[in-house]
Formats: sequence, structure tokens, C-alpha cells
Amino acid sequence: MRFMPVFSQGTAVRNPARRRRAWPIVLAAVGAILAAGVAWAIYVGPDSLTQFALQQLEEGLNRKIEVGQAHLQLLPHPLLQVHDLVVHDRDPSRTILKAEYVALSLRVFPLLKKKVVAKRLRLERPQLELRRDQTGRWNFLSPEHETPAQDETMPDLLTMLLWVQETTVVDGTLTLIDEFREDGVRTMQINGLDAGLTVPPRARHADLRLSATIPSPQGATSLTIAGRMTLTDSTVRIGRESPVAEEPAFQFEGSGDLLTVDIRQFAEFLGPRPVPERLTGTANLRTTFRIVPGVNGYDVVLSDLIANVERVALSGQGNLSALMSAQPTFAFTLSSSPAGLDELMTHFPVQWLPGDLQQVAAERGMAGTVEVVSASITGSASPEPHVSLSGEFRVTEARALLGERRIPAQHLAGTVFVEPGRTKITGLSGEYGPMRISAGRATVTYPETGAWLDLELDGDMAAADLITTLSGTIESPGVAQALGKLHEVTGEAQLSYRLAGPLSGPERLTVIAAELQARNMAFTTPSLPDRVTALSGRLVLSDKGAEIQNMTAKLGPLQMGIQGALTAGTHDRFQDLIIHLNGDVADIARWYPQMFAPDTTPHGPVDAVVSLNGPVSAPQFRSSIDLKDVALSLFERINKPAGSPASLDIEGTLIREKQVSFSRVEFLLPPFRLSGKGSVQIGPSITVDASVASGPIVLGSLPPGSPLEGFTSGILEVSMDVKGRGPDMKTWQYNGWIALTDGTMAPKGVEAPLSNIYLRTQLVRNSADVKRLAFRIKDSDVRLSGTIKNWNTVPKIDVTIESYQFDLEMLIPKGTRSPVRDLLETLAAGSHTTATWTIDRGLYQELVFTDLSGQVHLRDGALYVDQVAGETSGGQVNGRLAVRLPRQQSAAIEVSFNIAGVP
Repeated sequence: MRFMPVFSQGTAVRNPARRRRAWPIVLAAVGAILAAGVAWAIYVGPDSLTQFALQQLEEGLNRKIEVGQAHLQLLPHPLLQVHDLVVHDRDPSRTILKAEYVALSLRVFPLLKKKVVAKRLRLERPQLELRRDQTGRWNFLSPEHETPAQDETMPDLLTMLLWVQETTVVDGTLTLIDEFREDGVRTMQINGLDAGLTVPPRARHADLRLSATIPSPQGATSLTIAGRMTLTDSTVRIGRESPVAEEPAFQFEGSGDLLTVDIRQFAEFLGPRPVPERLTGTANLRTTFRIVPGVNGYDVVLSDLIANVERVALSGQGNLSALMSAQPTFAFTLSSSPAGLDELMTHFPVQWLPGDLQQVAAERGMAGTVEVVSASITGSASPEPHVSLSGEFRVTEARALLGERRIPAQHLAGTVFVEPGRTKITGLSGEYGPMRISAGRATVTYPETGAWLDLELDGDMAAADLITTLSGTIESPGVAQALGKLHEVTGEAQLSYRLAGPLSGPERLTVIAAELQARNMAFTTPSLPDRVTALSGRLVLSDKGAEIQNMTAKLGPLQMGIQGALTAGTHDRFQDLIIHLNGDVADIARWYPQMFAPDTTPHGPVDAVVSLNGPVSAPQFRSSIDLKDVALSLFERINKPAGSPASLDIEGTLIREKQVSFSRVEFLLPPFRLSGKGSVQIGPSITVDASVASGPIVLGSLPPGSPLEGFTSGILEVSMDVKGRGPDMKTWQYNGWIALTDGTMAPKGVEAPLSNIYLRTQLVRNSADVKRLAFRIKDSDVRLSGTIKNWNTVPKIDVTIESYQFDLEMLIPKGTRSPVRDLLETLAAGSHTTATWTIDRGLYQELVFTDLSGQVHLRDGALYVDQVAGETSGGQVNGRLAVRLPRQQSAAIEVSFNIAGVP
């Protein structure tokens, strides 16, 4: 036996005559049924019938039922009265329904067939507990493992109410418990529940009226619902997708009022936790709505929605989809009256705001008046709430603090479009720091790293304010640092620029693209020796870099022009940046006074063009300068007058401030042609690390005053690496080669010129390795090789001298002094010199010496000739010589010779 509904199928039109003939039969049947019912009741007994009715009710609900007292009366009509009813949940330790008194009016004929069919139901002071468990299943639905296919006669608790003709609830309590959310159990209690559900005869719908209150710290919320519920032939999927639970479906259409709603209380129950402390206030809500079966669960369509939240008036419509399923969703379309942004964010769920805009609004002091033109709120409520807000908003008198330096933007007005994942602002006007905005656009996106602003502004500002703004926002560290060093800035600028960057966090807003037109700007910077004035031109900045167009200025007395580009990337780079300087070279030379000896500063007009390419931190430069009209002095010995041809070509890299790496330096001052490369550090003291190659230098064409003016012919070539610090070049280190070929020299005080001079010397730091020095003087020849060490302090000289034929008489001074005497005095006083010499054929007047050899030592102011040995006219010659060589004084000589075997 089952608890079954009995639906009437409707009455067809019949023949009246036939109906009159049927009346006796119907009356006889009724009498027989009443007699049988009375007999059955007497046979069974009232207690058995009561127990039977409760058993049928328990099987129909598929839940365990306990009662305090139960009584079934049969006359005048069957009425089951129950006191202290308890209906257990699927978990027997919990209850779904308690009621102090339940009256169930039963139909007679089904009762005679041992079927309990309710006609009226009255519940007084019931306590109903509706719970959604951790799996998302509501306790008033059938268990998931039970489906209509298993027992088509098994009713559901909800649909059973539609089988009852009239249901009344008096002073009920409804407790909603949600255990499905991961951030904690949520509970809401509804008190004073009075409801009536009336099902017209032979109808498949019911009229519902309901009123209740919801207690809260803000006062009781009043709830009123009225409408019609209809049972449909279809089923609805409820619960998780697998396994699928299907329940009989119904639909409802009506209206509802919620008055004095505690916003915080409903946010605690419906929204994510924790709820912000500032979310407070009350609201009134009125709407008409329809509940219909959906693809999964139920859909609710809200229309004519009117809400008043404190001083904010809202209107619109919405819908809720897939209610009572695992993933319900919702969508609303709303408009509002103008209200303060702070008030909107206080009274409305912050989850409606995209990304972390609510946090950014607090951190950046966002404020202003907002009017909701049209806003759409969509999202899902479980398992985790996801809310998306989109729509159009009008903003006036807005303000915010932007960027790392929190630059104030104020008196802003515009139209805001909120879209999924981004917020757009158009028609922007107002002030951004010192900039007066004539037109602007903005976009805010919300990646995982935080809110990101993209802002485009057109306007004008003072040049000083512009430099301050750019130095704090431009992406390039080098350019930003250079701008930060500018001071005493004057002038005006028109600009359009685009900013981008995070609205919160340690990073800052940066300039992505900008275009500015400078007008008569001036500034001072420690990087330049003079003030820059009369600066005009156009600068275009973009994410690819910066382009300088037709920029002119004055650097002190020099006229300057700049044209070119700066490309951005991992490392900023110059691209064909051309700097044109025109003026007196003396004004350029005074930037680096440590490079010039006193009274050697060049002067004269020069037109210099320098091109820069490569990384900003280490740009490559190239310059070609015509020095014809410049007068200059080199090495304090070579003087170039104005008008004589000369040029300087330079290529290199600016490694850092005042440090230059030269890849090619070529200085042409005929006949000199010097080429080199290296690096120079210009500071309080100059530091040099360079390689120099002279190329062939024809010695016979040197200008007067040259340090090599004693040479009358020969080809000189120098290839050398130079390292040194400070102005004293004697302390520097030299590595390289010196080569002289076919040289001719006529020293003063020497009887004859030196000819066929051949020299190959390698310089190694503070030493020299003389690979070969050869020359002829008259009929004598000399070949020399050896080393010179520590020549910049106390030279240590060790050489080997060879000669095939040498006239010894040339070593004897003629007259007062000779260059040889000066050389010997210098070596004896300031060096340790050792020379091993051999002469195959030595001549002295009439004497001829063969195989002549010996050693020479110069040290401590003396000359020592030891181990002299040789042969002459068949005899042997040996001996020694010691000569004291005080400077500019007479020499003291000690001689000891032995000649043996001479006839």
C-alpha cells in the first residue's frame, strides 16, 4: 500500500437522461461502500487504523516519523490529528520537520482501499530545517540512488503538498543550512512563517500566499510572497551530474516584497567570506518573478525589480539559473540614481567589482559621484562564487592618487564602461598632477598580478612639471636618470602621452608613448658645463623608444642641433642620433682641461658632428672633424698653425661617464698619420690604455721643431700599446715595436753622419728588447742587440756590440766635449750598463787589431773596460781601463795594458 494522490481527469458533457437513470445505481453503490467502510473500521479498530495511516505516511515520505500522540476520527469525516510530530532526515540523527500540532484531513474512498490520501493539511508552529550537505544535495529531495524508474509510485516531499487540496502553516520556523561552501557553514532563520497553499478542484496548480520575518541586528526583515504554483508533467535534474537525480517539476509565478533587508546578513549567507567590515545598511526590494524548470534545476526570472539601498535607488530585471543544482548562476541588469562611489562600495557586494578594484579604490583614495546607466551582473554561487560586472557608468568630480608617487588626479569626469576583465573610460577631462587634461581615455585590466592601468592623456603643462613627471614615470633607467638631473627648468610644453602600469604594488606607472612639443625651454645639468637655453623641437616617445625631431638649442655659446632616435628593449639603444655642435673649439676643450698642457689649448672655429648608435649605457660614436682652421700644439714640440690641413676621425664607445673606448682614432697632420685604439678615462687625472700605430713616417719631411729633426732620411714605424695614469708619461708602460729603416742622422759633435741606420726594438712594459741596431759611420760598422730593463727608474742595460771593422780613433773626443761624453756621463750616473763587445778588425792610426774583445761596465759614475784582449802584428794585447766621469768635470783615467810578442 502506498500514499497516493488522486487527480480528477475532468468531466465530459453527458446526456441528461442517462444521468437520471444512473442516480439510483450511484446511491446504491455509495450505501454499499459506507456499510463496508463502517464494517471494516469496526473490524479493524481505530488504533489499528491510526497506526496504518502513520505507516502509510512514513512510507510515502520515505523518512522515519515519530509522534507524541495521534488520533484518527472517522466521523463526520476522517481526520488524523498528530501532536509533537517529528520527521527525521535521511541521517536519522537529524530532523527535517517538527510540529506541535498537525491535522490531516483524509479522503474516505481511498481510505477504504487502504490508501491514505490527504485533502487538507494544517501545521501549527512547525520547525522546518532545509539543509544542503557537502555534496550539494538538499535534504528535502529524494536520495540520489532512488529514481522514479525504481518506484514510479514514490512521491517527493515537495510534490506531495500539491496533492493536498488545502495546506496551511501557522507560526512556522524555517531554518536554512548550507554546508556546501568551502568557507564555512551558513545559516539563516525565518520566523513567524504563515503560509497557505490552495489547490482548486481538478486543477494541477496551487495558489500560494506566504508571509514571514527574518530577524537581524538591523531589525526584522519582512518577507511577503504571493503567486501560483503549477505541477508539470516533466522532471527536473537536481544535484550533481553523475549520478543524475530527477524530480517532478513545478513552476511558480508571482510577486514578492523584502522590506528592511539587512545587507550584511544576506551577504554573510549568500556571498563569500570574509565579508568586509564596511558592508552595512538596509534595503527594500520588490519584484515580480517566475520559477520554471531549467536544463538543470530551476530558473527564476525577475522583472519589474525595484530596490532602495539607503539613498540609492535601483531598478531593473534579472534571472537565476540552475537553482538547486551543483552550479547555480545569476544575471541582473540594473540602473541607479547618482550616488557617491564610497556609498556604492559600502552597500553593495564587493564581489561585483572586477579584480581587485575595491582594494585599489581604498589604497588610491578613489572617490566621486557615479550614476549607473546600465549595469549587468552575472556569476555563479557555487562551489566558489564568481561574479562579473559589466555596464555603463557616468562619473563626475572623481579623484584618485595614481602611480608610485601617488600623483593626484582630480576634477575628473567621463563615462566608464565595465567589461569582463577590464574597465574603459572615455571622454575624460580634468587634471592629472600639474597637467591640464583636454581629452583622455583609460583602460584598467585585472591580470593575476593585480590591476593594470593604461591611460592616454592630451593637454599642456609647464616644462619644469613635465621633467618631474617624465623622470618619475619613463621606463628607460638611463633617460629617467638624466631627466632627474635637470634643474632650473623653464619654458612650456604641449604633450600627449600614454601611461601604463600597476595601480598597486611596488612597481610604478611608466610612459609607454608620448609626444611633446617643447617651446623655449631651458635647464641646467651637471653633465654639461653650460646652461642649455632656447630649446625647441619635437620628442616622440613610444614603447619602441624615442624619436627626436628638429630639436635645436644653445649650449653656452655653442649652437647645438639634435636629430635621431632612441630604441627601447632589454637595453635602450641609440639609433642614428646626430649631435651637431658649432662654435670655437676652445669652448669644447675647456670641458676637459686635464687633457691639455698649459698654453696648449686649441682654438679656432670648428663644426663637429657626432653620431651615436648602440646601447645607451655604452653607445658607439663616430665623428669626423676638419681641423684646418684650428690652431693647436702636440707634445709641446709640434705646433699646427690655423690654416694648415689637419683632420681627426674618431670611432669608439662611451663605456660610462667620462670613460671612452676608441675602436679607431686617426689623426692626420702631414706627414704624421697616427692610428690607434684603446680607452681613456677622463677625471681629475687622465688614465690611458691604448694601442698606437704610426704607419710609415718619412723622417726627412718633418716640420721644424720636431723631436726627430736630427734625422735627414729614413722610414720610421711605431706600433705600441700604452698604459698609464697621470700627466707624467715617463711613468707609463709601453709594449710594442719601434722600427727604423734606411735612416740617416747627423748628430752635433760627431765627425760624420750615421748612415744605413736599421733598428728593431721591442718594448715590454718598463723594458726594451733591442733585437737589432745597426749603422755605419764612415768605413766603420756597428751591430748591437740586448735588453734595457727598468728604464723608467734606474735602467739596467745589457747589450752585445759587434763590428766587422771599427776605427777606434773616433772614440777619442776632439775638442772640449762630445755627444759621446754626455751619453757616457748619463749612463754612468743613472744606470747599470754592461756591454760585451767584439771587433773583428780594429784600427787606430797605424795599428791594426784583430779579434779584439772586452767588456764595458758603467755604474756609480764610472766607466770600466775589462778583459780587453786581441792581437796586433803577431803579438797579444790585453788590459783594462777605468774612467771616473763626474758630470761636466774632467775625467780621471786609470789605464793598464800589456802588449806582448810584438816585434
